This record gives sequence, structure tokens and C-alpha cells, in this order.
Amino acid sequence: MRTALLKRRRIIIARGYDDEAEKKAVMLKFPLTDAELGYLNSVLAQPDIEEEDAELILTIMRDHAKKVEKRLPDIIRSFPNLTKSVHGFCSGVEDKEFLAKAIETILETSPRLLEFQLFWFAAILEDHLMDTSRASALIDLLYNHNSATPISRAKILEIQDSRYGLTEIRASILSTGQSDWLGWSAAVGSRALKAGSRNHAIKYFGNCSQ
Repeated sequence: MRTALLKRRRIIIARGYDDEAEKKAVMLKFPLTDAELGYLNSVLAQPDIEEEDAELILTIMRDHAKKVEKRLPDIIRSFPNLTKSVHGFCSGVEDKEFLAKAIETILETSPRLLEFQLFWFAAILEDHLMDTSRASALIDLLYNHNSATPISRAKILEIQDSRYGLTEIRASILSTGQSDWLGWSAAVGSRALKAGSRNHAIKYFGNCSQ
């Protein structure tokens, strides 16, 4: 059963990785059978899930995200290298507040995280969690985490939203005129502002960097 599902996974990635519409078409054309769902549910019920199985679940069960939600925090915490796959999976998660809380807990209880994780947590925030009640807390935790780097912070700064103090954080960067990842991303994020406010915000940055 695992071999058959792995083969299905390769088809989905090969034919749909760069085209969401095509990927959905493949899933609709080849829906999971009851036997396949039964096998995947038995994997999810195991206390310890292997990384290969976790990746398979994240790839192939996006249309059955509700069945995975209970184990998603364990997968996120146990397999840092799958955080990008988690980002892709999150489009199917209906309970965004649950997802936001899960990531918030991981950020609060993990003093050391990979730059890769923080970057993709920020991408999950931008794409799925900006309208949740925990968006402000997630921005603060990601931007000020012990493991935060210029790259992971840049991902936060480029979110084109003016809520949750993002405008103020970007303004503090742009006012220095620094020309680096933080400055460039703050300029990108400032596109969320109206023209007058945007031009005022980036004038110092513009003096130092084309």
C-alpha cells in the first residue's frame, strides 16, 4: 500500500508542483480509495510517525486535511525539514485558529529553530493566518525569536499588510536608509500603504539605494 501511495505522490508532484489547478485535477481524477484512506488513518494513529510517511501524508491528504489536523502539531515539531510541505498542506486546513495556536506554541516553547522553519512559518502566516486572532502574536514571536535571522525577518517585513505593527516595524528599518535584506523587504512590504504614505516611508531608503 505504501509503495502504491508513494507512486501516486510522485505523479502529483511531477504533474502538479508548478500548477495548482493541474494538481487538483490529478487529485480529482484519482481520488483516494477507502483502502488507501484506511491505511493512512492507521499511520496517523501510530504514536511515532516516520518522516517518509509524514511527507506522504502532507502531500497526498490535502483534500482530507481534517483527518490530519490532530497530528499536524506533532508533524510540525518532529520534522523541521517538512515545514515547506506543511505550508502547502495548510491550504486545506479549515481551522486556521487551531493552526495558528499550534505554530504559536512551537515558537514559544522552542528556543532553537532552523531559519528554514522560521521562513516557512512566516509564509504560512502570510498566506493563511493573517486574519486569525493570533496574527499579531505570531509576527512578534517570529520577528523576535532567538533563532531569527535577516532572511526570516525579511519574510515578515515583506508581508504587504499594514496591521499588527508591521507598518511601524518597516518604518524603523527604512528610516535608517540601510541597504540590505531587511531594507529591501521593508520597501517591498510598504507597497501595502497608500502612495503618499509609501513615498514618505521609503524616502530615506531611496537616498541610499537605487
